[in-house]
Amino acid sequence: MIPVFGPVPGGMEIGVIVLLLTIILAPAYHVYRDAKARGGGYVYPQTMGMLLVASSTI
Repeated sequence: MIPVFGPVPGGMEIGVIVLLLTIILAPAYHVYRDAKARGGGYVYPQTMGMLLVASSTI
């Protein structure tokens, strides 16, 4: 049987880790950019809150 991903170290696991990190970091980055553009004083707490919410859903 021929491996699907070839001789890639880590194989599918690396793809899953990258996908999970993207799912967690993309909403947090969006919240950070939006809060910074609005000029709010709570940019970092909002971003950290979003990171906690996104990571707790996985």
